[in-house]
Amino acid sequence: MHYTPLNVPPSYPISAVVGETAPAPTSPWVMPGTYTVKLAINRKIYTRPLTVKMDPRVKTRTDALIEQHDYSMLCYHAEQKAIVLLKNISSLQAQLKSLPDKIGPGNHDSIRNEIDTCYFKTGMLNHLLTEGIPTGRASLNGELGQLFGTLEGVDVQPTTQCIAEANSANERFERLWYKWELLQQELEGLNAILKAKGLPELKWQ
Repeated sequence: MHYTPLNVPPSYPISAVVGETAPAPTSPWVMPGTYTVKLAINRKIYTRPLTVKMDPRVKTRTDALIEQHDYSMLCYHAEQKAIVLLKNISSLQAQLKSLPDKIGPGNHDSIRNEIDTCYFKTGMLNHLLTEGIPTGRASLNGELGQLFGTLEGVDVQPTTQCIAEANSANERFERLWYKWELLQQELEGLNAILKAKGLPELKWQ
């Protein structure tokens, strides 16, 4: 049993057979334990317990499985946020690009400069997330996906190298996410100006 899959198109291995091969998982396995299944019908909720047991062929210690699970979740949550961020960037760039034509004639240099600045910063966020830096290295988004695949690929304790790479990738993502939070403050300021001038405000999630 897995956590909720990422909101991305399904991916299949080259050897996939139509109708018989499941898509590659994009979310971690849950840990062994007892869970509650809920079914809502006509405003009524029915619950039943569900016990998840480890495959008896797996001899990995529980503490090692917990470590594997925790680092998988770290990458999974970062990927969830990255999907939202990329959608916001795409939407905002389209909105920002269309704004100058709606401003109209007159001296609106300050607004145009702010629009250009926000457009540039959304582009930088997209570059940092989707482009390999330095050239030839996997993008941060791709690196998170690769690390998730490595962690979930086998039920063993993560190697020290894998742990170091997962920590590094997530630290870099958190710094990028902080830049996004700062940019949102700028976008809110731009929205206040746009609203005062009767122009359409920017929207994002």
